[in-house]
Amino acid sequence: MNLKKITYLSLKLILTIILIVWIIYEVDLGKVFRIIKLIDLQYLGIAIFLIPISQYLGIKRWCVSSRKFKITMTRRKAVVSYFLGMSGAAVTPGRVGEVARILYLPNASKASVLTSILIERFSGGGILLIAMVWPLIVIESGLGTVSFLLLVSGSLLLIVFHWKIGWLIKLIRHFPLRIQEKLNNSHWIESMREMSSKDIFEITLQSLLQYAAFIAMFSLVVLGLADADPLEVVPAVIVIYTTKTFLAFSFGELGVREAASILYLGLFCNLSSEVALGASLIMWILEIIIPALIGLPFIIATTLKSCRNR
Repeated sequence: MNLKKITYLSLKLILTIILIVWIIYEVDLGKVFRIIKLIDLQYLGIAIFLIPISQYLGIKRWCVSSRKFKITMTRRKAVVSYFLGMSGAAVTPGRVGEVARILYLPNASKASVLTSILIERFSGGGILLIAMVWPLIVIESGLGTVSFLLLVSGSLLLIVFHWKIGWLIKLIRHFPLRIQEKLNNSHWIESMREMSSKDIFEITLQSLLQYAAFIAMFSLVVLGLADADPLEVVPAVIVIYTTKTFLAFSFGELGVREAASILYLGLFCNLSSEVALGASLIMWILEIIIPALIGLPFIIATTLKSCRNR
């Protein structure tokens, strides 16, 4: 690992620590745990029920994107490699550890796996930008300038990137050669040529459904912790997910989600910092930790097998 990467990772770690320290000083942790203990189990139960649905949608999207890059794998390999990636994502900044999927797919090229993951990530960008129109309409009491700009930019992202991927590649081809080489250091741009409009549409649809499941889970957890209006909670959760997606620098997403939850649940729903942090921590466990724990035994088994074969 070169100095530039070490500096980059160190900066992300420092920012993560700063956020966590700020949160600790901002809230009464004892009150947070007391609030969590009093959660309405009905709401929590429904949120837990949505976990396998959200993970199934993620696995389904991985199957679609990987198939287009000739990554051959059985259904078992798809499931195991997906949860391997979730384990890696839980301990790395910006979830870059998802590339750990390749550990269970020795015959797959790094470029193909990276491209599949990048497309999964980008497929949600336009969706979230368009979804942001709802909470901004709530704040601006109508379709204001910012709402309109987000609607346009989100729509353009979906059209230009997802339905006409070739336009992006042609645009990059006009960049200076040095920049092209940096962008294409894993040949992911070339790999994207394999994706058709139909493929991208299917992946985008899977992302839409998975985000809908996550937003529903988070909203249910909040409603289980506090007496709040669902029409205020859902827009707040949309903003939280957009923030943590576009500012994905913290390790395991820890810190960004919590800070965003305190800010936006207070702004939209007038909920206390303790309720917001409690909801965020529960969601961190449901969305990040549980899938990571499922993948942990596979990471250990794969590592041990690799050591024996050396």
